[in-house]
Amino acid sequence: MHDLLIALCQEYTTDFISSHDSANWGVALRIKRKYYQDFSSRIARMGYKVNNMAKEVGRYYFLHIIPDPDRGTEKVEITHRITSDLVLDLYEKALELNGSEKEKLMEKVKLLSQYVGGYMVK
Repeated sequence: MHDLLIALCQEYTTDFISSHDSANWGVALRIKRKYYQDFSSRIARMGYKVNNMAKEVGRYYFLHIIPDPDRGTEKVEITHRITSDLVLDLYEKALELNGSEKEKLMEKVKLLSQYVGGYMVK
């Protein structure tokens, strides 16, 4: 999961440091304030939390992120990376269907389109 967190950090900033020490693991980054809410909700869904936060005088936050000990550790198996091609293929398949099957698949397409770049896991 740490690689996914690093990839998420790269979406929001190029100013970050990552520790690979398993006993004292964390990521420190500099992020614009306007992205903080979106970023913090995404890391919470991934099982991490903001350990420490400092505000810069300008428009930035400095964050230290660690795994959330209250959530425990879960091992998951990645089944698919959600790409735009996957979403488009499902959309085209949904167009060929009728009735409730079409509605169910269109709901999946809508959901997956919000998570392009993410992963589906078991």
